[in-house]
Amino acid sequence: MIIREAILADASAIAQIQVDAWRTTYCDLMPADFLANLSYQQRANMWTEIFRTAAADNFTYRTHLTSYEVLN
Repeated sequence: MIIREAILADASAIAQIQVDAWRTTYCDLMPADFLANLSYQQRANMWTEIFRTAAADNFTYRTHLTSYEVLN
């Protein structure tokens, strides 16, 4: 397993993990239509903006087993 600082190119993978995690974790707590309407693209855009405007002391880590498999 590799743990490294996340970069702008990771925004889509992080967005997918975040949306999937919300849908799994909150399936019994949040309305189904709310969870169904969570958007990978909107989250990817959010993370892209975070990476583009992050201060030098802000960071996010990413873990993966291979270059193609991202873990949360």
